[in-house]
Amino acid sequence: FVLPTYVHFNAQQATIGAGSSVTTQKGFNVDGSLTGATNNYGFYGGIASGTGRYNLYMAGTAANYLAGTLTAIGGISGGTF
Repeated sequence: FVLPTYVHFNAQQATIGAGSSVTTQKGFNVDGSLTGATNNYGFYGGIASGTGRYNLYMAGTAANYLAGTLTAIGGISGGTF
């Protein structure tokens, strides 16, 4: 069979009652306590390089925010960006 798209995890807006107020929504959250191992990853992508493969793909038009040190961008590594 042909399956055009297979989504393993999906977060979408649910109905929020009239008069309700939500301050923050998170589609995926990793708590700060996830530190008990030798190596701890909030998100780990292990996809090998190839056409149409991305470990991180952000298609939205909203700004992106990364706090802390970013250790590499496309072939550039080391230092703070």
